[in-house]
Amino acid sequence: MSTWAQAQYPNYNGYNNYDPFRADFNPLPPDFFQTGVFSPDWGANLARQIERSINEASAASGVGGVMMSTSNGVSTIQTTIGGRPYTATVAGGPISTSRNVYNNNGNVVDVFTIVVNGVPYIYTTVGGRTTVTDGQGNVLPDGGPFHVPQY
Repeated sequence: MSTWAQAQYPNYNGYNNYDPFRADFNPLPPDFFQTGVFSPDWGANLARQIERSINEASAASGVGGVMMSTSNGVSTIQTTIGGRPYTATVAGGPISTSRNVYNNNGNVVDVFTIVVNGVPYIYTTVGGRTTVTDGQGNVLPDGGPFHVPQY
């Protein structure tokens, strides 16, 4: 046998009879657990948002950072050279990058170096003009792995 009690409230002109929720009210809509952090692909969505934010911040900064990803032995590298975004796709071994930005007699000099499989490519931008050279200072007319046009 169970006993239950119902609270009794005085009736003030019908105010205590007010029920704000309909009989079919559901505080959790049916798709609630399929959105936001409950979404089955929330991790992939978060990764895309982070990558997009970093890319936008890199492009907006003018010198930018470097984003690298590797899949099945092929690496994709994204960076900003001469204030413009570039992407290179390379296969194979180790990749390293460095960037040095400095002022030379009032000119901003941006030197981005990437070494792919032991081969260096040096992107030097001065006054909006970019020159691509190898490790010995020889100009690379093809623009290296990022195919940056020579001006």
